[in-house]
Amino acid sequence: MNLLTLSKAAVAGLALWATMAAPASAQSGSELAPLIERMQRLERDLQTLNVQIARGAMAPVPREGTARDSAPAQPLPPGSAGVLQSRIVALEEELRNLTGAFEGFNHQIQLLNQRFDKLTADLDYRLSALERGAPGAPRGQAAPSPP
Repeated sequence: MNLLTLSKAAVAGLALWATMAAPASAQSGSELAPLIERMQRLERDLQTLNVQIARGAMAPVPREGTARDSAPAQPLPPGSAGVLQSRIVALEEELRNLTGAFEGFNHQIQLLNQRFDKLTADLDYRLSALERGAPGAPRGQAAPSPP
């Protein structure tokens, strides 16, 4: 993603956030849910492959809450350890990429939060200054704007 697209996305996200603060934060959580779910699935796959390699078997490892088959584990066919190892390496690489993307999204959200807080504080300051009015100005009239 190039910098221009990223900055456009950040501005669009800030505008959306400013107009709908509560729904936008819930939406960002719902957008991250598939990413988190995918990372968890990859972690489970890695654990399964590690157990299979440790056992020296290709029999599927049952997931939590499932009944275990009574069939004995099958020995690995020749050359399959390399295939499993390359699959583990690919899954670990994908997990690293997803973790990096997740951390990048978190950083962008933190930056947007900081910017939103600054904009809110500035808006509060400006509104309170308008409510106080300029010194010597009648209450019904707005304060003159600076040249």
